[in-house]
Amino acid sequence: MDLPAATGHAFALWQLRQFKEAVALVDGLPDPEKMFPPGRAPYLAVIYASAGRPDEAQAALRRAPASQTMLPEENALLTEAAAAIARSVRAN
Repeated sequence: MDLPAATGHAFALWQLRQFKEAVALVDGLPDPEKMFPPGRAPYLAVIYASAGRPDEAQAALRRAPASQTMLPEENALLTEAAAAIARSVRAN
């Protein structure tokens, strides 16, 4: 599976609230942080954050492009990921 398709598949699983399956798919790929272009970062951030993996979610957030270059929906994913990270940190 090519990397953009894998991200799309993982995001579809995330939308179905299958967080463990989504993150397992991403984890099974070659080093996502190096292989995925920055434009995929919002998707990775929200997948990792929803799976309770704040460190990986933070790394994806750092790779996200400037907000003015993203779609409003992608900015919303970054906001959602940041909120999930904050919840995860408070819970621990």
